[in-house]
Amino acid sequence: MKYIITESQREKLVFKYLDRQNFYVTNFTADFNFYNREDIENRNFDSKIIISTHKQKYCFMDVDFVNTISNFFSLDRGETMNIIGDWVESKTGFEFNNLLIIN
Repeated sequence: MKYIITESQREKLVFKYLDRQNFYVTNFTADFNFYNREDIENRNFDSKIIISTHKQKYCFMDVDFVNTISNFFSLDRGETMNIIGDWVESKTGFEFNNLLIIN
């Protein structure tokens, strides 16, 4: 059985998925870091999403994190980054100048 899902419905699904990730969020010196709680428990302190608000507002996303969401929801990388950026904006209140991928 096939389902037709609109763009707005797809974005809501990704938002719900991100909400359920239960990120551990730090906010030091006006920057935000989003970590997976499992990673913190295993002493892996690699951020999945980093928000830099100094001078310009950048949103850096871990490439593996972006690829996981892209593959899970059958989105291309650009769409995934935009949706993650929209989600982060809804959580932090910042509007970003750039969305970038990091290794």
